[in-house]
Amino acid sequence: IDEWKKGKDADYPLLKKKLEDALRVGVDKNDLGDFYIKDYKKRLEERLALVTDEIRIPITFSKSLNNICNGGLCSEDLIVVLGVTGKGKTHTLINIANSCMESGTKGVYYSLEMRKEQMWDRLDARVTKTPIRDVLGHIDLISEKMEAFMAKSPGTDLLIKKYPERGASVNTFISHLSLLEGYYGFKPDFIIVDYADIMKPNSSYKEKIDNQAEIYSDLKYLSQTYKVPVITACQSNRTGWSKDTIDLSEISEAYSKTFGASIILTLNSTKEELANNKCRMYVAKNRDGRVGDEIQLTFDRSRGFMQEMDDDLDVNSLLFI
Repeated sequence: IDEWKKGKDADYPLLKKKLEDALRVGVDKNDLGDFYIKDYKKRLEERLALVTDEIRIPITFSKSLNNICNGGLCSEDLIVVLGVTGKGKTHTLINIANSCMESGTKGVYYSLEMRKEQMWDRLDARVTKTPIRDVLGHIDLISEKMEAFMAKSPGTDLLIKKYPERGASVNTFISHLSLLEGYYGFKPDFIIVDYADIMKPNSSYKEKIDNQAEIYSDLKYLSQTYKVPVITACQSNRTGWSKDTIDLSEISEAYSKTFGASIILTLNSTKEELANNKCRMYVAKNRDGRVGDEIQLTFDRSRGFMQEMDDDLDVNSLLFI
């Protein structure tokens, strides 16, 4: 300050240095970035440690999808399931949830569309492989499966939370997750949102297209903040009905919804495939691997059951396992 008061007689190089020193106070130089060459030993050490500590959740209903995902769902990934209405997006999310539980992990399932009772029935049907409409007639089997889950992996669970359509944003989820940790010590290994298109954004914009893009950006932020995979679904536009295989050009509202996603899977089935309990899962985007692969699945809608099939496998043999 004394130097500044000297006016034209001040030592300006000295003033500049003092200002720069003041700006650096409290700054962690480790936050400035990493030198790729000079710090190669440090970065390789950190990278190898991440490989050791990295948690991937295996996808048990599809070996091919598990391989495409490099061994399972990875922390900080945003995975989007794209399809036309009524083709099985929620069934797919439920099969992913069941797969995660079979792998011994715990998660949160946010539903903005179905009532929690419907979710319970669909999950019970998937776990027991019984028809959804008859699931309450198999209480003993449901109890047996729940006890088996608890015996095999005591920490495994899925917390289901219902919100009204347009009634929750990522900030809503963050508040809820904080309460879960505070009351129960429950920290999820994965988060499923059913589904992104009927959420509300953290920040509201005039144009609907901007709001839609914001929601997917918010979900990516959620995955990075909690360091867990976030899985959601997205509606395709009307042209998806006329396509045998949906790709990214059929995404509804805002193409920018695809930008933050690590993996985008599209659900596809012809009328003949639906009649024969089949569907195809197409890998439309894969940030860290192959794209364009198509996985053949058995899809018994009455039981909400999905399983990758072999070319020689009798589909009907799977329906009453």
